[in-house]
Amino acid sequence: MPASRPGARDGLIDALNRSAPTRAANNALPIAAYYRGCDLLISQAKVYRASGNEEQLYVMLMRFASLVIETIPRHAQYSPEAPQYRAFKQ
Repeated sequence: MPASRPGARDGLIDALNRSAPTRAANNALPIAAYYRGCDLLISQAKVYRASGNEEQLYVMLMRFASLVIETIPRHAQYSPEAPQYRAFKQ
């Protein structure tokens, strides 16, 4: 397989990053819903990893990271000491 051009790879990464935008926290939803979302994203990432789908794996992991680092800390019920949050952050 020929090596991809650096510019083409950068374009792909930009497109994949646009597939994982930052979401605002909705305080009407319990924070447990966001934790369930984290679990689902990790489960889906494992499926993509097993199937060798690196692009979708990247998107799932970016969505997970955004949820844990950007969205959940902005939720009204957020506690950095919550066991679920600490587990995801690790």
